[in-house]
Amino acid sequence: RSRHLAGRLSVRSLQRGPPAAPWYAAANSVRRTLTAGAASFDDDRRPLYLGMVIGDDRQLSELRQHRFRTAGLNHLTAVSGQNVAFLIAVAAPALSRVGRRSRAVLTLVLLVAMVLVTRADPSVLRAGVMAGLAVLAVSTGRIAPAVRILALTITILLLADPMLVHALGFRLSIAATAGLVVLAGPIESHLPGPAWLRLPLAVTLAAQLATAPLVVGLNGGISPASVPANLLGVPAAGAVMMLGVTVGTLAGLVAEPVAAVLQLPARVLVGWIDLVAGVAAG
Repeated sequence: RSRHLAGRLSVRSLQRGPPAAPWYAAANSVRRTLTAGAASFDDDRRPLYLGMVIGDDRQLSELRQHRFRTAGLNHLTAVSGQNVAFLIAVAAPALSRVGRRSRAVLTLVLLVAMVLVTRADPSVLRAGVMAGLAVLAVSTGRIAPAVRILALTITILLLADPMLVHALGFRLSIAATAGLVVLAGPIESHLPGPAWLRLPLAVTLAAQLATAPLVVGLNGGISPASVPANLLGVPAAGAVMMLGVTVGTLAGLVAEPVAAVLQLPARVLVGWIDLVAGVAAG
């Protein structure tokens, strides 16, 4: 209801309101389960983990916010297209067992559920709508260029909520996606070296170049360490996202110390990302 407006709230009284709608209640239950599964993380790194999995970085300390922003890794704690892609990948074995139309419907339901669980953050709205349009195109046998899907996504979201145009997360998400769609291919074709290095480097450079005007206006500059930091941190963050929606959910349903054992790989990976951010910021 805030429509992305910020202000000061003074609470004068509290009273119990109506029960949450079933879809909101289900989303809240998933968030509670994932949060409970992160109990074995220390207080400093738990917000990093929850930020990568569900975009909940509210408890992130100012020091770590500064480190990740300076290192060019603050996008890791915001849910984006990478989270959507990994969620669909995790669900792919089950989705592949049904027909094309049923698979499209179930995928759309999964996308809506993710948007609800992540509190409809601007970046996840962009990713969810883009993925939904791509699913509809595939299910109807059409070939839709990525640029067209991105343009349709921007149009749909701004018609639904014009205030999104002022949201920095929305701007960064659109700019980064446009950079990947338009610049990543040409950059990769001009880079030397093996293919396993060219593609991630091209993706990193494309996103950095496309978001540079916004980032410079926000931070006053771009750290040269952001490129190697992303090459070292993004793959680990992808693994954390995959573990979060699978092992992390299971960890929230079992008791300690079993949950702590299940979360050991995720704790190691989050520790590595935190180390990369600290070194790059330095």
